[in-house]
Amino acid sequence: MDKDAETTDEGFNLSALRAFRVLRPLRTITTIKGLRVLVVSVLSALPMMKQTVIVLFFFFLVFAIAGVQLLSGSLK
Repeated sequence: MDKDAETTDEGFNLSALRAFRVLRPLRTITTIKGLRVLVVSVLSALPMMKQTVIVLFFFFLVFAIAGVQLLSGSLK
């Protein structure tokens, strides 16, 4: 009988519990006051940065297209 690395003898799936490891840094944010202030300020600044992100995305898109056109076939 094959034993999967993510299941125990009873067939309990541990991958669902491993997904909660992502939430562990949130505990750190709540305990350290300075880090909480920093995270709140970054999250509150995101709506104001919308137009900057749009311009940056357009910039990356233009240079990505130029890079594909310049380097097409040179990696073969």
